[in-house]
Order: sequence, then structure tokens, then C-alpha cells
Amino acid sequence: MQYKTIQELYLAVGVAGAIVVVFLGLFTYLVIASEKKRAEQMDRLVDKLAELQTNDVDFKNLMQGLTETVKELSTTNRIVADTVSRLDFYNKDLRKKLDKHDDKSDKILDAVMR
Repeated sequence: MQYKTIQELYLAVGVAGAIVVVFLGLFTYLVIASEKKRAEQMDRLVDKLAELQTNDVDFKNLMQGLTETVKELSTTNRIVADTVSRLDFYNKDLRKKLDKHDDKSDKILDAVMR
């Protein structure tokens, strides 16, 4: 392209410069908008991670409490099982004694009835 006057050259350079400036402005705007969007996403991710960390600590505390409760329940179950076993033993012993007394009572009644 040939320009007849210096003004035409300045005009062409000015238009080209304006186009470049507009595209650079648009590009900068898009980069900044994208960066803001990414920053918001990162903030949300950081908040979620903090929430997950808090939930993890709460979960660990709950699991420790549950573990202690299960241990206590296990101990209580052992005590109950031992008590039931002893009661069963005493019940069998009493039944034997009652059977002996029943036999003695039957013998006495048989002797009296004759």
C-alpha cells in the first residue's frame, strides 16, 4: 500500500493502533475477568477444604467417642455375661438342692402315709 500524503499514513497507523489497543483492552479485560472467576473458585475451594478439615476433626472426635463407648459396652457385656453365668450356676445348685428336698419330702410323706 502506498499513501499519497503523510496524513493518510498517520490515519492508517492510527486506525491500526486503535484496533490493536481495542484488542489489547479486550484481551486484558477477558484475562482479568477470568482471573477474578478463578480467584472466586479458589476461595470457594479453600472454604470447602477448611469445612472438610473441620468435619474430619469432628468425625475423628466422634469416632474416638464411639470407640470408648464400645469399649465400655464390651466391659459391661462381660460383667453381665459373668453375672448371668453365676446366676445360672446358683440356679442349677438350687435346683439340685430342691430336688434333694423333694426326694426327702416324698420319702417322709410316703413313710407318714403308710
